[in-house]
Amino acid sequence: TFDKADLRVFDGIRGTLSSKGKFGGKLEKIDVSGTTDTPNFALTNAGHAMALHTDFSATVDGTDGDTYLHPVRATLGRSVIVASGAVEGKKGVPGKQITLNASVDHGRIEDMLQLAMKSAQPMMTGEVNLRCKIVIERKKADVLDRLKLDGRFVVANGGFTDTNINEKVKTLSRKGKGQPEDEGAGSD
Repeated sequence: TFDKADLRVFDGIRGTLSSKGKFGGKLEKIDVSGTTDTPNFALTNAGHAMALHTDFSATVDGTDGDTYLHPVRATLGRSVIVASGAVEGKKGVPGKQITLNASVDHGRIEDMLQLAMKSAQPMMTGEVNLRCKIVIERKKADVLDRLKLDGRFVVANGGFTDTNINEKVKTLSRKGKGQPEDEGAGSD
């Protein structure tokens, strides 16, 4: 049991994490599994706290702290993120690099945007499916400045929450169809 861990010790994130699970094995290969709950997880730059729950399974090298994540199932808002990968150090280089392969099926784009953006409401809503590689480099900087994403995503039934943006997208759609004056030609 791990209770009320303050995540502010890690650059770029905050929240209070609690975890329950089990572990066993040799020091250089400890198998761990369990759950975490962080009711107020946030990226420091954006500041929007969201509930984050994970079901995890990992292998930890107790001699150096390197951690290998077997599929971890994280629930953020109404979205489920499945990720696997590693948190690894490099001999002689301070810090650890995080490399993950992540996927979301039938998630909500507003959950992702709410976590990462400063605005009071996400700029878009809709269903999102994504596959991406996430790398958080091992350098001293905020997590958003160390974050690299490489992947693909699709938003279905998406809409912008700001009506001005919606109108600009409709105008762009009409122009793309070669019918800039036809109000019925723009896509919703």
